[in-house]
Amino acid sequence: MPFDINELLLLISLNSFVTCLVLFVLYILFPEVPGTREWFLGSFFLFISPLFLMSREIMPHWFSINIGHFSYFAAMALFYVGMCTAIEKKPNYSQLIIVCSLATLAILIAPKTTEYTTVRIFINATGIGVLALMSTVVLLRESTLHQKGRLFLGLQFAIIALTQILRALSAYWQDDYSSDYLTSKNTLEQLSMLVTVMAQTAYTAGFIMVISENFRCRLNVKIEELSKAKEDAEALAITDPLTGCFNRYKIAQVFAEQLALNHRYGQQLSVIMLDIDHFKSINDNFGHPVGDEVLIKVSTLLQKEIRATDVCGRWGGEEFIIITPATDSEGAMTLAENLRSKINQASFHPLVKVSASFGVGELLKDETHHEFIKRVDACLYNAKQNGRNCVAVCR
Repeated sequence: MPFDINELLLLISLNSFVTCLVLFVLYILFPEVPGTREWFLGSFFLFISPLFLMSREIMPHWFSINIGHFSYFAAMALFYVGMCTAIEKKPNYSQLIIVCSLATLAILIAPKTTEYTTVRIFINATGIGVLALMSTVVLLRESTLHQKGRLFLGLQFAIIALTQILRALSAYWQDDYSSDYLTSKNTLEQLSMLVTVMAQTAYTAGFIMVISENFRCRLNVKIEELSKAKEDAEALAITDPLTGCFNRYKIAQVFAEQLALNHRYGQQLSVIMLDIDHFKSINDNFGHPVGDEVLIKVSTLLQKEIRATDVCGRWGGEEFIIITPATDSEGAMTLAENLRSKINQASFHPLVKVSASFGVGELLKDETHHEFIKRVDACLYNAKQNGRNCVAVCR
């Protein structure tokens, strides 16, 4: 191999340092992005781990070895937590604590024999492999085909897990390891560290892909929420809050549109205005809640019985208006009579008998909006004067 163990450890540390800087900037700029803090801390532990392993000449051997391995376990554990946080999956802290504790304890009590390096590598590789495998399982289980960031990150952890399992098996069969780890010429050990260097950059890139996908997903959800809120606000602006039919503002818009069609193409336009008979006495005798119930049920009946092209709205108080495009006065009168009959026969409240008076008119040539409404309203007044519960047509 063109590298020795010392050079590879230094390469891992330098790579981790650069990753730390990138993630630190990312965390400072976007502290609300889940998982970034844990991934930054994991990269920091991966940065200091090789430094401890290489500093046995300037600090006690047992201290540098144990802290170096502990830092590596901590890095993989933080990567697991950061990954789970990023994909909004609750980490399995019980498994995490058990794996890290057993691996750390095994390193501490490993016998100081001539095979100490082999035993330590076996424990180290097993612990890291299990932690990487935990991340792999969660990522692949929680991913779909279109979530390329999660799949890519899961692949990187799978590569690390496989490499560490091979390391552990090699150490178990007591492959060629010298007593001094830093002078070891074991090809598999050097190869696994080289894979670690390459995977390190790859899985950090995968993590950034994951949080980018999550950001786009949350952005799309927010856009949908804002779009829904806009639709709701627009609906509220044109809807009568009590009855659910159009309000006077929307009816004025429809009138303007239909008048434009009439003036340009000569399309017929008729209007039906109706007023619930003796509505004030309903409120006075039975209370406003009953009056509101009558208004709601009358509105529901009207919207159910009119045609799809007709527009129904609450004109004010107990008055409703129905715009009937492409309809002459005869057709509008037929519709009004049908509505009058339906209201008269319907049961709106056990104690209340409801009827309505109707005024019907067809738009005349060159007639303005206000002139038309005034004429139909006068027709409705005639219906009331004629005994109510009837239809009066403007000729």
